[in-house]
Formats: sequence, C-alpha cells, structure tokens
Amino acid sequence: MSTQRPLISVIIPCFNADKYLHEALESILTQTYTNLEIILINDGSTDKTRQICQTYLKNDRRILYIENKVNLGLIYTLNIAISKASGEFIARMDADDLSEKNRIQIQLSYLLEHPEVDILGSKSNHLIDKVGFVNNINPIYLEYNTLKISSLFSQPLIHGSVLAKTNLLKKNPYNPEYKHSEDFELWLRLLDQGAVIANINDQLYSYRINNSGVSFSNTHKQIESHIKASHLYLEKKLNRKIPIAIVEILNNTPSKELKVNSLNESILLFNSMFSNDQSSEIMTFRSRHLFNIHIQMMKVNKSKWYSLIKILASLIKQPNSIKEIIYFFQRLLYRASLIPKK
Repeated sequence: MSTQRPLISVIIPCFNADKYLHEALESILTQTYTNLEIILINDGSTDKTRQICQTYLKNDRRILYIENKVNLGLIYTLNIAISKASGEFIARMDADDLSEKNRIQIQLSYLLEHPEVDILGSKSNHLIDKVGFVNNINPIYLEYNTLKISSLFSQPLIHGSVLAKTNLLKKNPYNPEYKHSEDFELWLRLLDQGAVIANINDQLYSYRINNSGVSFSNTHKQIESHIKASHLYLEKKLNRKIPIAIVEILNNTPSKELKVNSLNESILLFNSMFSNDQSSEIMTFRSRHLFNIHIQMMKVNKSKWYSLIKILASLIKQPNSIKEIIYFFQRLLYRASLIPKK
C-alpha cells in the first residue's frame, strides 16, 4: 500500500436525482479528506441530473462523469463505476443521502490502522423530508462474530456508508440475480470467502427515507432477493437443507399463515447457532432478533395472543429484561417517526 495519502474513489450513482443531488455532492466535495476521485455515474436520468453533474464537473477536477445512455439499473451502474475506479479504496454514496464532513478521514484512518479489515461501515441517521434527522436505533454491531451471524438475516452494513478495498470489489461484482438486495448478497458472499467486515462506532452517514425511492417501490422484489441470498448462505453455513418457510421466519418475513410448529422449529434452529459465543453484543442480537420474529409472526398468525405471550416471555427471560422492554417501546416510537407528517 502507498505510503502517501491513498486516493479514495467515491462512487455516486444517479438516477433522476435532481431533488437531492446538490446536497449529496456538497457533503462529499467538502470532505476534510481531499484526495478523492468522485465518480458520478448518471444512469439514464430524464430530469435535470445531467445538468447538475455537468455544472459540478466544470468546477471540480476530481470529478469523473459517466453517463449511461439508457437506464441500466443500480447493479450494472455500480459495477461500471467500480471498474473505472482508480483509488485504493472505494467509498459508496447515494445521490439523496448525506455524509458527515469527516466521514472519509475517520474511515480511512480506521482501515489504515486495521489492515485486516476489508470493508468498513458506520452508524447512520435517517433523514425525512419535513421532519429532519431521526436517530436510527436499528442496531449496528461492532464485533466480527456478531456481524457474521447477524448478516445471515439482516444487513450487517449500511450500504451507502461503506469504505472498502477496491481490489476486493473489482474481483467481486454485484450479482444481478439479487436485484434490490445486491449489497446483502455481496456481504454474505464476501464473508463466505473469508473477508473481514466491520462497523465504526460513529454516526458518519444520513440515509434519506424517500417514499419515491427504489427500495420503497420494489419492496416485494427486495424481500424475495433477500430471502434467496439468506437461504443460500444459511444452508452453506449449516451444511444442510432448510425449508424456505423456515428461512422466511428467521428473516422476519413470513409469507403466509404459519403454524406454531414452524415457529418453534425456526427458533430451535436459530438458537442452535449460538452455543459457542456468549458475548454481550451477540446475546443482544440474539434476544432482539427472536423478539422481532415474534412481532412479525403476530402479523400473519391468527393466534395473536399466543404470539404476544411468547414476546413477553422472551423479554422477561432476558438478563437485561428492563433494557429490552425499553428498546421495544423505542422501536414503536421510532417506527412511528418514520411516517412523514402530512
């Protein structure tokens, strides 16, 4: 690795992003770390995205502008941008989000001090129009063992917040078979290969809750791809066949009315994965994920009283039961805060 300050390639895919692109770009252009290559890739936008990109291109020599003549979608757009990156590290950034001014500097310092880490994420806020910044209480785990096991069921990293080794991403492009969950599948694939991921305990990113965004308009496909990836790598980890219905329960996305037997089987399988690790963080993940499984089951199970009793029992059994009950109510308030006010 170079002894000079490494070049960082910041990849910003843009599709009809004129509403927020200015703010997103300013948050990168004003970074305290300045040795940046900023790859703006316009994925066939039909709004004023091109004009905004061209304006910035004239004023900052660090910007590399790429334009897809037609809309190819996020996966192909990201892969094109990664293939053009010349930095030692790649930072992700979405065109409607914000990065803290010292984000790149803090993340790069961490990676240089921990060369074993391949991909680094951070904590984030949520940014909601007409509401402002909302504290994101969805947990970000810091211990590698917790990240490995939680990644089988939920996002271990906030996609837009990551800083990663370029050579790793060039060798492992996003897979178009996992549309709208391409990052989730990539993290699982890299972990399966032995890559090391980590999160930094700093809030360095703000993720915009955008009701017109791709994730909101493709929720069903996103869940389908997520389950497909989870199913594949869960079976690889446990070296056994697992019914898809069990995988759906373990991912808090049961697709239909399910019997108590299926719930109990899922919980037994889930608990069997924790026999050798009793750290505080991994136990917190275990208890909270079990709690969320029961919450999701209530939505599709006619026996809601049974599910509610199981939830309360799971909370009371925890060593930090008061803390977990508080967390439960925090999540209810948090979910309410994500609904934009009219």
